[in-house]
Amino acid sequence: MVKRTFILFALVGCAYGGKSQRAPFRARPPSSAGALTAARAPESPILTGLGTIAPAPTVRVGLSTDSASVRLTSSGSFRVGVGTHWISTHEVLVERDASARGTVEGWAYGVQLTSFSNESTARRLRARVVDETEESVTVVREPVTGRFAVRVGPFSRMAAAETARRELARLGYEWAKTVRESVKVPHPIGLVLRPIGQDSVFLDAMSLFAVPERPGAWIEVDGAPYRGYIELRVNGSNLFTAINVVNLEDYLKGVVPAELSPENFPENDAIKAQAIAARTYVVKRRGQYESEGYDLCATPTCQVYRGVGIEQPMSSNAVDETAGEILTYNGQPIDALYTSTCGGRTENAENVFSNPVPYLISRACYLETNPPIVTSSSGPRRTLEAATLEVLGIVEESGDSDEVDREKAVLALNRVLSVLGQQPCWRVPSSGNSSFDLVDLADLVAQGLCWERRLPYLVSSLDAMRLVTMSGLSDSERRYLGHAIHQGLVLPPGEGIRRGAPVSKDDLNRTLYRLMLRRGEQPLRTGTLVSLLQGRLTLQDDALGEEASRISSFLAPIRHLFRRSGDSTFYVSELALLPNDRVMYHMGDVGVDLLVLLSEGGSFDRSSRFSHWVVRKSNAELTRGINSREVVGDVVDLKPKRYGRSGRVVELDIVGTQATRTVRGLAIRRALGIRENLFFLDAQRSATGELRSWVFTGRGWGHGVGLCQVGAYGMAAAGYDYRKILSHYYPGTRLRRWLLDESVADIDKAHHAP
Repeated sequence: MVKRTFILFALVGCAYGGKSQRAPFRARPPSSAGALTAARAPESPILTGLGTIAPAPTVRVGLSTDSASVRLTSSGSFRVGVGTHWISTHEVLVERDASARGTVEGWAYGVQLTSFSNESTARRLRARVVDETEESVTVVREPVTGRFAVRVGPFSRMAAAETARRELARLGYEWAKTVRESVKVPHPIGLVLRPIGQDSVFLDAMSLFAVPERPGAWIEVDGAPYRGYIELRVNGSNLFTAINVVNLEDYLKGVVPAELSPENFPENDAIKAQAIAARTYVVKRRGQYESEGYDLCATPTCQVYRGVGIEQPMSSNAVDETAGEILTYNGQPIDALYTSTCGGRTENAENVFSNPVPYLISRACYLETNPPIVTSSSGPRRTLEAATLEVLGIVEESGDSDEVDREKAVLALNRVLSVLGQQPCWRVPSSGNSSFDLVDLADLVAQGLCWERRLPYLVSSLDAMRLVTMSGLSDSERRYLGHAIHQGLVLPPGEGIRRGAPVSKDDLNRTLYRLMLRRGEQPLRTGTLVSLLQGRLTLQDDALGEEASRISSFLAPIRHLFRRSGDSTFYVSELALLPNDRVMYHMGDVGVDLLVLLSEGGSFDRSSRFSHWVVRKSNAELTRGINSREVVGDVVDLKPKRYGRSGRVVELDIVGTQATRTVRGLAIRRALGIRENLFFLDAQRSATGELRSWVFTGRGWGHGVGLCQVGAYGMAAAGYDYRKILSHYYPGTRLRRWLLDESVADIDKAHHAP
């Protein structure tokens, strides 16, 4: 549900029946919405035991609807069949009977996004929708108009297509419409089972079950493993619908890590909040695809479900520890929408999805108290390189002169090489110059790293000439300098290298620092700030990983503070630190004596790479994208008309040479092809006034309503538990327990907004 959109188009409405003379199994009609209950009738001991394989409450998940064949495998044996007839295997290919008994007339139901006179334009839109939804999308030639329509599916009932249309309109495809076409499909006479190592079996049936022979085992559907059991049905488009019937809590174990990965967001309370939101979503939406024979799909259209293959211990534990807990409002399960990155503030539901919802209102994604401040004890002239080398004991900050002589450079290089564990190859230094310049520094680096004998093989004369074109250098000097520049150990100034120009302290420090980075371990450690209390830092070091190995230390009396923003790192006199900040640091004998703040911004979702973004689109590119949905001609202006509580654009006029269209809610984001509605725009024109391009400066990723997933991670890292996280993003809701009889009961836990 990080990205939630829909997909459509299906062939349906056909009835199957009859008997095959070759099939030993009794014929049965095609599965319908109530067929799962009928199949569980006591006609088979295997089916009567399904409650052990998939304990209640269960969820029916539509894994696919468009497969011509399905391969079922397992590490152990499972049974596959229907009625009273079953075979035991650990691998079987299920196909439709190749012979067909004529054709049957039916209807094709779907939701049409739009149509184009140009097929390539239609296929570009299809590719974008497939990328967003992970579903199958088709381009269909309309028989009357000859236009190329973009449709999604399949659906076997108009009710399912209408559900899809409403969801699509709510998620930004306002122009989508349901369509129905008369079609003819082949009428299969049964199924073919091709178990490995056994003879093929022909079934006079249009559906079957695959059931593990022992509880807790799983079955793979085309290579992906799932708990519970599998049902296969031939649908109206003469393809297989694969359904996984699974216990609700087991289902969530295959959803939560797909929606909020513990590997990327390892905070237990954030994962618990995600588990409860996902569980509430299931309870609210269960039966949404009843006409197709299942409750929910397995794609971002509903919630992403990946089965056993994606399960992780932290997320599985979070599901177990919150088992049965859902969110309610006025006693009913809520529509627990969630978004990836809210950009600092969520939005009111009516500004994105048209209808107001009392618990889906704009919420700030910031810490409500002022963060603690730490101060630096060094001066502003100190660079990160100098400070790092100083705390490592390689250089000393002394004297007023900014120039470096050969003796100091040799001493510092010796110390670096000692840290690296290398023996230098010094010779009697003599350059013939009274000054010490960058050419001389490159010569010292070559001596210290024993390059003299190696460089003729590593750098040819032509290589050296192309790297260093200045005249007056010997062949060896040119090689040394060229290789040092190529390795990033000597950085020429913007005006170029001049013989006799003295080496500065910054020049030497950059060389020493880069030498350590290039040939040794990173001198600074990286990690995440857990807390800062009374001058004591608690850090989770990246190299340690486990929570039990967190580092706790006071700030050293002499400490250097820096800030990194983009590619720049600069000295700061003080830092405002928040839990979950990313930092680089050095641990000295008396505490943390160097700290670099890497995180930007102050919102809970600041760790997301989509917290801030800038996108530039040429006007031609923007015009193509907009016209792939609605024809407006060349774009001449974009006019925001209304903003939401969070600053999101909720109504926008797109002015074109052929028409002006007003778009609202998520349709804005989809029309412009950007990540979020939280953006500001700038037009760029040529000297003659011609519109060339647009720059969108924005925040966030997703629809911006409900739980902010990365924000939940930030709140958990700041010390909030999952109850406070949920009450913050869904104000006015209550945590309750969903029971097996599908009623709810109060939970003896506080649930108040932070």
